[in-house]
Amino acid sequence: MTEDKKINLKKKVKELEHKIKQLEEVTVGKSIIKNIWTWITILIAIYCITPNQYGKGILTYFILFFSSYYLHIESHKVDTIFTVLHRYHHDHTNLFSNLIQYSLELSIPTIFLIIYYISGTILLDKWIILFSTLFYSTIHNINYGYLHVNNVHTLHHEHVMTNIGPDLCDIIFGTKHPDDTIENTNHYIPNVIIITIGILWLKHMCLYEPFNTLFFKYGCYFLLSCFLCCLFSSIFLFYR
Repeated sequence: MTEDKKINLKKKVKELEHKIKQLEEVTVGKSIIKNIWTWITILIAIYCITPNQYGKGILTYFILFFSSYYLHIESHKVDTIFTVLHRYHHDHTNLFSNLIQYSLELSIPTIFLIIYYISGTILLDKWIILFSTLFYSTIHNINYGYLHVNNVHTLHHEHVMTNIGPDLCDIIFGTKHPDDTIENTNHYIPNVIIITIGILWLKHMCLYEPFNTLFFKYGCYFLLSCFLCCLFSSIFLFYR
């Protein structure tokens, strides 16, 4: 082996060792510690919303937490009528792209509405479903989209199989970019507080009629409208 090859080999070994060291530094525990105030705020919010069913509230939140990662990454793996909307969102920045992305995110509770009409029950907590939906959508569209709080989501649009979100899921499943950083998620906190206050107000108002009936009636109409918007937009984009 020539001297130049030995030098190149040593250089590559050092780069690999440095890379391994960086990966070891980014752990789930360190992410939680760095963002401890975000997690405390979220856990308090869930307790405030579901004080008598806290376990169910926690379970609901984390099911949706990991589901959001799975559904998002799957939408980039396959090109079907079900994923065409999100792919269009990545390729375009026009008004139509924004509207269908809003509709797609806000129509998520429709899945549980269908389950309710079929089975007569919702296994998860309906208020935490609402909380998670609004939380995800506002973080994506306001914090990342309009305020540009950091470059995490921008990097996702540049490298679609990375920074899927939430950041903790990217650490767990190895899709961080750059893979040696931990996102500071303190910018989540205002969203959590405002959404929680709104939901607590809604819960209080739903103790009274006709507000309760009207809220769920028009809420269903809104979800159906979002779902139909997604359905027809998907058909249009896929077959155009």
